[in-house]
Amino acid sequence: MTIRLWRVSDGSLLRTLVEHTAPIRSVAISPDGALIAAASLSTVLLYRMADGSLLRTLAGHTDSVTSIAFSPNGKIFATGSTDKTARLWRVADGALLHTLVGHTNWLTSVAFSPNGSMLATGSDDKNTILWRVAKGKLHRVQAHMKWVRSVAFSPDGALLAIGFWEKIAQVYRVSDGSLLLTLTGHTNRVASVAFSPNGEMLATGSDDNTARLWRVADGEPVRTLTEKEPLNCVAFSSDGKVLATASYDTNARLYTLSDA
Repeated sequence: MTIRLWRVSDGSLLRTLVEHTAPIRSVAISPDGALIAAASLSTVLLYRMADGSLLRTLAGHTDSVTSIAFSPNGKIFATGSTDKTARLWRVADGALLHTLVGHTNWLTSVAFSPNGSMLATGSDDKNTILWRVAKGKLHRVQAHMKWVRSVAFSPDGALLAIGFWEKIAQVYRVSDGSLLLTLTGHTNRVASVAFSPNGEMLATGSDDNTARLWRVADGEPVRTLTEKEPLNCVAFSSDGKVLATASYDTNARLYTLSDA
C-alpha cells in the first residue's frame, strides 16, 4: 500500500508515499520527472515528485485501475481498468478527455506511441486495440488467441510488443498489424514487456521467475535473469544500461546489463 522512490546510483530509499489504503496496481512517472501517478482501486493519485505532496485524486473508473501511462509530452495520461475501458486525462487539471470503449473484458495494459498520437491497449478479451489519441477514436483491433498481459511500443513507434498469458511474447508491425516475431522460452505467463531505448533489445518478465532479453532483429534470446518468485514488471533505464525488475518476493532489483 505504499510507493517508494529509490536512488538508482546506490539503491538508497528517498521517500515513501502512503496515501493509499488498498494495494497499488500501477505507477508511472511523467517524462519530465515532476509527477508520479499511482493507481489503487478505481482511483488515480497524482503526486509531486519533489516533495511527495498529493496534488490531485482522479475518479471516474467504475472498477480497479490496472495500468497507467503518461504521453511522451507529459500533457496527457492514460488509464486502463477492469471496467473494460481506457480513459485519457489532462494532466494540468485532471479533466477527463476521452473514455475509450471497445474491449469486452478487463484491460491489463496501456502504452502511448513515441509521438503520442496512438494509444495501445491490451485486454483479457484477447485483443489489442490501437486508438487515435487526439479524438479518442478506435483505429484498429488486433485479435489474438491468448489473453494479453502487457503492451509496449518500440522507440521508433514501428513495432508493438505484446506479452501473453500463455508463455509467449510477440512483436507486430504497427503500420499493418503483421506478426514479425514469436518469442518462446518462458514456461509461464509473460506479465511485462519493454523495449530498450535504442530498440535493439526486448525484455520480458514472467511468472516463471525469470526476466529474459531478446534481440529484436531476429528474436534470438540473449540472456536469462533468474529470481526466486514471479516477476510482474520489467523496465530499462533511459540509457539502456540498467534493467529493473519487480517481483512477488516484495523486492525490486536493478541489473547492470553488461554484468547480468
